[in-house]
Amino acid sequence: TGYVGYFMLGYLLADVQLGRRGRLLSTLGCVIAIAVIFFGTNWLSVGAGPIDAYFYSYFSPPTVLAAICGYLLLKDLGQNLGKAGALVRTISSTSFGIFLIHIFVIQLLRNGNFGFRLYSWMAPSIYMIPLTGLAVFTLSFLIVFVLRKIPVLKMLVP
Repeated sequence: TGYVGYFMLGYLLADVQLGRRGRLLSTLGCVIAIAVIFFGTNWLSVGAGPIDAYFYSYFSPPTVLAAICGYLLLKDLGQNLGKAGALVRTISSTSFGIFLIHIFVIQLLRNGNFGFRLYSWMAPSIYMIPLTGLAVFTLSFLIVFVLRKIPVLKMLVP
C-alpha cells in the first residue's frame, strides 16, 4: 500500500540530527504545510460547495511535508526533554494503540456516543480541526492507557 512510503521515510530520517538551522527549517516547513492545507482546502471548497478534501489526503504534497517536518521536530524534541521525557515516553509507548483505535474514536465522536457530536467540519475549521484532533488523541490515549492497566488486557493492547 502507499503508506509504506511513510515507514520508509521514518527509517531514512531516523538518524537525522537537527541543528539550529534544521529546527528552524523544519518549523517553517510545518507552518507552511499547515497553512497550505488550511488555505488550499478553503480555496478549493468555496466554489465546490461541500468541503474539498484534496489537501487533507495522506499523500498530498503539503501533508507529506508536514509529516516529515513534524517527525523531525518531534524526534529532536524527544531527545532534549529532561524531566518531561517520562510523559513523552508514556505517550510514545501507547502510540501504536492510539493509531489502531483512533478511527474508532472518530466514529464514536461523529455518532455522538460520548453524549455529544464532534467532527472537524461542524464549525469553522480553524477551531474544529485542532479541537477534533486533540479530542481524538486524548480519548484514544486514555482508552489505550486504561486498557493497559487491566491485567488480562494489557497483553493484548499495544
